[in-house]
Amino acid sequence: MAILVQFELRPADGNARKVKDFFAEILPATRTFAGNLSAHLYEKDQAQTTLILLEEWTHPERFDAYILWRKDIGDFGRLNAMLTESPAITMLTREV
Repeated sequence: MAILVQFELRPADGNARKVKDFFAEILPATRTFAGNLSAHLYEKDQAQTTLILLEEWTHPERFDAYILWRKDIGDFGRLNAMLTESPAITMLTREV
């Protein structure tokens, strides 16, 4: 069962470029992680106050393994230091 995961990210003042650079650094490894189908960062508005990360995964278990790995290597701490609040995460299950 494939899933789509959306992360809504709100960079702290002056950190939008840092957040974009962070994802430019880590997304190549995300895309090669077992079970990942795609991962892309989008800008929600021109003011750069909200960024949206969309990731598609083959199974929820693969996504869970990926998240544990990112937490273990400290990437969530690095990201949270650049945001005003923790990312809002929404998981959608593909039905057809």
